[in-house]
Amino acid sequence: MKILIQLKSFYYYNEIQIDVEKEKMWVNNKEIKIDINKFISRLFFITASWKNEYNGNLLDSEEFDIFISDGKNINKRYHGKGQYPINYMDFKNLLAEIENVEL
Repeated sequence: MKILIQLKSFYYYNEIQIDVEKEKMWVNNKEIKIDINKFISRLFFITASWKNEYNGNLLDSEEFDIFISDGKNINKRYHGKGQYPINYMDFKNLLAEIENVEL
């Protein structure tokens, strides 16, 4: 399984790539040492009730994408800009725990 998380705004851009089989994570192309299984477990718990799409009408708002794939096909995608899931701050707090992520 591979996971790609993109979080962007007018002020920052973060790209987090996770290769579950290799147990590796990269943040903005820099490899980070982290407990991959714990991170993924928390990510899946947070996103369990999310819809696939959240859209608002704010031009300068933060945007997020999460792609979960089997390595060939995208199995799940979450996207939002200007409107967010009720527990979105839990997601941002999870990302804030990762080295080199700017929020």
